[in-house]
Amino acid sequence: MRIILNSSSDMKDKMRTRGVKAFLDLIVMSILMIAPTHGYDIMAQIHKHLHVFLSAGQVYPLFYRLERDGLIETIPSKNTRKKTFALTSKGVRSYREMLREVDQVYQMLARAREIGVEGKNPGNVAFQLRRRIKDRKLDIVSSLSRGSVYLERKR
Repeated sequence: MRIILNSSSDMKDKMRTRGVKAFLDLIVMSILMIAPTHGYDIMAQIHKHLHVFLSAGQVYPLFYRLERDGLIETIPSKNTRKKTFALTSKGVRSYREMLREVDQVYQMLARAREIGVEGKNPGNVAFQLRRRIKDRKLDIVSSLSRGSVYLERKR
């Protein structure tokens, strides 16, 4: 299936949404690094700052997986039915490791961009980049799972 974009604005929106969904666990953990936060407030911050609307059906399964993996915990609230989520110490360690791994991916993207700007075949660069990212993603999952952190492999 091929998606036809009507403008560069459409492309930017699609890429932004794709990036948010790809790094949703890291984005959520970034928000929780600042302070324990309600699930709805996390979704609102993502919408406000990244201009991507996510439904509860997209975010809460991630919360439950992160909680099951011991990366976040639920803090009971006496005055409201809202769940407040906070990072655990294991979550903080995993977050920092994920940031290091993502930094390597960004460096690879920057190198690929430079190659593309230098006039090499953009299609070939895109293919090589996709292959490198896929290989790097497998490395990230492997390294995190060795540290007793389980991340589901997205396809």
